[in-house]
Amino acid sequence: MPGAAAHHYVHVSKDPRPNFARLAVAPCRTADYAAAVPLEGHYERQRTPLRKLSSREIRAASTILLVTVAGLLAVVIATAGDSGPATPRGCISATVAGIVGAETISGCGAEAEAKCGRAAHFDTPRSQAVVAECERQGVRF
Repeated sequence: MPGAAAHHYVHVSKDPRPNFARLAVAPCRTADYAAAVPLEGHYERQRTPLRKLSSREIRAASTILLVTVAGLLAVVIATAGDSGPATPRGCISATVAGIVGAETISGCGAEAEAKCGRAAHFDTPRSQAVVAECERQGVRF
């Protein structure tokens, strides 16, 4: 504002009640008191179940739980162990580092010989893994 004083000040309240400004800054004693006093019977109401389960409902829940646990155990037992078949003689299956993670290089017969021959020309960990798999499987290159 042009012509305003260089210092800032708080405007006096325009409320017609003279005690408004004093009441606005007064500490609230009610909130402090209410926070310390719990509601009567609140804990019991919150912790008490609405109704007891019947024996039929308990049996149904137990059956569902047992079926779920049995199913999980069946899945774990079925997938446990090494389920991958062994690589046949003359075929290669090498797991090497790829661009976004592990990559499997596989082939049989002439395709395996071509991949082994191509990998033999390089001296990288990837090509060394392919060549080692070729030698292990007896593929000529």
